[in-house]
Amino acid sequence: MTFKGFNELSQNFLEMHKDADDYNVIIKVGKSPNIKEFRAHSNILKARSPYFKRAFSQNWIKIQNNMIHFDKPNISPTVFEMILRTTDLESWNETDFLALKNTLDQFISHIRFFEMSSIDFHNNVWPFREVLPKKLFESIISFHMSKTQPRQHKFPRHRKIAIDSTIIKSKHATILANWIQRKDAIAKIPKGEDYFRLIYRGSRDGYDFDIIRNKCILQGAYILLIKVKENGSIIGGYNPLGWNFNQNQNWVFTCDSFIFSLGDGKYFQDFKLCRVTDSSKAICNNALKFGNSDLVVNVNRGTCNQQSYQGSILDINAFTIEEMEIFAYMSPPSSYCSIDYMFVIPLVNALS
Repeated sequence: MTFKGFNELSQNFLEMHKDADDYNVIIKVGKSPNIKEFRAHSNILKARSPYFKRAFSQNWIKIQNNMIHFDKPNISPTVFEMILRTTDLESWNETDFLALKNTLDQFISHIRFFEMSSIDFHNNVWPFREVLPKKLFESIISFHMSKTQPRQHKFPRHRKIAIDSTIIKSKHATILANWIQRKDAIAKIPKGEDYFRLIYRGSRDGYDFDIIRNKCILQGAYILLIKVKENGSIIGGYNPLGWNFNQNQNWVFTCDSFIFSLGDGKYFQDFKLCRVTDSSKAICNNALKFGNSDLVVNVNRGTCNQQSYQGSILDINAFTIEEMEIFAYMSPPSSYCSIDYMFVIPLVNALS
């Protein structure tokens, strides 16, 4: 609803509250002993407000003696009346804004202002800018004027995927699953699907090449996670073909592998995805190696030197592994390019 539309509805609501002879809705706000009733007519509410239209159609209400009862205990009568009085914000004084700010203060940090469009911000937030913390308001304005994203802890809102990891959380797993499926990082994930199954953990299974190979061989597509000891960064890579270990064939072809960095895992803006650019050198089949030198694991140490992927995922070339995990990916990506050329190429050669 636009701010103008809300103003008109608020004015009607106030008038009906003052002189409500013809009503069939009782809206009760607040908790005992601070409860207040507002009276209105359902037809007007449904016609003027999408919120009430949805509320009435989805049975968020109770009907007793042909009267609709709508309870909102989470809103105090004082705040509700303030909302209704937005028809004339110019008449508000400092005390009014301070009362609203104190009431909303605990909720403001949970509002995703940076996912709002500029129009929604202007219509629905700008009139109440006095209740926003100064630094937050300045960040929002900067974002809408220059698209400068602030450093914040909040992640995009989507369903979280369960993952048995000591390195990342479920919110990170959701982003990785979207990257694997070549979707936007904030895309919605279907319900009821498992994506990652732990097959190796360094602190549990030991840092030994034979152990890593035996745990991972023939397990299908996998995702590698590494916690870097030197700076706490989280890096890794995705192998869509799996580890089949063939000493006679070093490289396998794919255009769906990628390497990545999640920074320290706190800031979404620090995440970096680097897809393969040289598909002929995407995955080394007889080592834990992405690209010619882009991400190479040697037991409990590793190196990162950009060559076969879009960019570098670490500021340092050599690192020590604090923890390492490998997960089998349960749902193969749909991209047509994920073909296991270890089997296709010999077959083509045989038929030539």
